[in-house]
Amino acid sequence: MALEFRSQMDDAWYDARIVMDGYDCLRVKFIGFPDDHDEVFDANNLTSFKDIAEFRRRFRPVSVQVQDNECSQVAKGTLVCVAHAVCPDDRRFYDAVVYKVLHEEHRFVKGEEECPCSFILFWRHGPKAGCLTVQDLENICRVQPRRSKMNPLLTSFLETAREKIEITLSKICATPHEPAYDEKACRPSVSQRLKQDTSTSRRPSSLISSLKRFVQIALKTFSKCISFLIFYSFLKPEMNGNPSQRAGHVREIEGTPHMIIVDNLERGL
Repeated sequence: MALEFRSQMDDAWYDARIVMDGYDCLRVKFIGFPDDHDEVFDANNLTSFKDIAEFRRRFRPVSVQVQDNECSQVAKGTLVCVAHAVCPDDRRFYDAVVYKVLHEEHRFVKGEEECPCSFILFWRHGPKAGCLTVQDLENICRVQPRRSKMNPLLTSFLETAREKIEITLSKICATPHEPAYDEKACRPSVSQRLKQDTSTSRRPSSLISSLKRFVQIALKTFSKCISFLIFYSFLKPEMNGNPSQRAGHVREIEGTPHMIIVDNLERGL
């Protein structure tokens, strides 16, 4: 099956054929060139599905030279493959888009139709990429639509590359990954510490403990106040008596001495 291949060496389109070079390699041979111009591709070097798609786009059916009576088929916006003279004896083909057609009346020479029309082209790749130039019809080829059915050898090569990628992906997915130790990640951030401190201060156990302590202190203080009032109520009449009694003599009630014992009083009182 005739193919056209876009070389990785100079990015130009060439007529080519392909052969398998072992199980994993595809060899592209350029028609009209010696074997030392061959390009060999290894399926292992296509490491993603994107690589496979890009490599697939480098192949297409051979472009066809446009005849003089077919110039009407080269309309504005048409993708064409155009010859570019690198040197007088070296013409290479690159893609371009028809920007404008300058129509001229066709003439007949010895019964054959000749097209004097001019075509303004926008080059998509190659030395003139991004430029507008004027070309004659004799340098223009019509790009053929890609077929859904590819060359069997190319299909086999791409399937091999696809299988290798799928095997690699399945191994990656099946291998357990341990999280790498990150010292910074192990340290809680300021916001995390604040959150932890806030959550800790709001724990029910700490709140209950604080309330218990507060109640104990309040009861202890209340007990001291009651004891002091009882002591003061008994002491006041004695302080209002005669000087000798206030000096510390024990007052007798019905001939029997009495003493008042008060607990929970601090030494200062």
